[in-house]
Amino acid sequence: MHSTESLFSDVRILDYEPPKKPAKGTSLFRGTTRSRNSYRIYQNNSDQWNSYAMGYVWALKGLLKQSTIPGLHPNEDHYFPILFLFRQYLEIRLKNLIINLNSYLDEEADYKGHNLQNLWNNSYKLIIKFFYDSEDDLEEDPQIKIDFYNDLDMIGKFILEIHSVDKDAQSTRYPEDKSR
Repeated sequence: MHSTESLFSDVRILDYEPPKKPAKGTSLFRGTTRSRNSYRIYQNNSDQWNSYAMGYVWALKGLLKQSTIPGLHPNEDHYFPILFLFRQYLEIRLKNLIINLNSYLDEEADYKGHNLQNLWNNSYKLIIKFFYDSEDDLEEDPQIKIDFYNDLDMIGKFILEIHSVDKDAQSTRYPEDKSR
């Protein structure tokens, strides 16, 4: 089993080659040429919510891959970053859904805060409004209505389970709350 010190001091474990030392005056976010990394930051990108979400997925996949290697996870505390990244990804996706559905329905978006239960409740109402403008839409095939609500119920239960573990987006971030 690897000790924590050797786990993080050996870059080969992370399958990562550190970049060369940057030249004086260069920056991660700007430079004389636009890179893939700086493009999204400096452009008026209409899909930045998706870009952020995909960044969390990218990091999450890397941690999940590392978590399957025997001996590289010294104790359960090392799984909190995985939970944090997934929760953050879920929060961003819900906020993006609220923004997009409100835009389509020509309403004002309410996506403030980190409370997944509130974000899900807002999303749920908008999804129903978006897909079913009237009860007439549901009468064509009753099974579609049943499946639709069952799927939403299953998704909602999953989100609320994540919320119950980390209501204020702090439990997976820090070992203690604000009151210590």
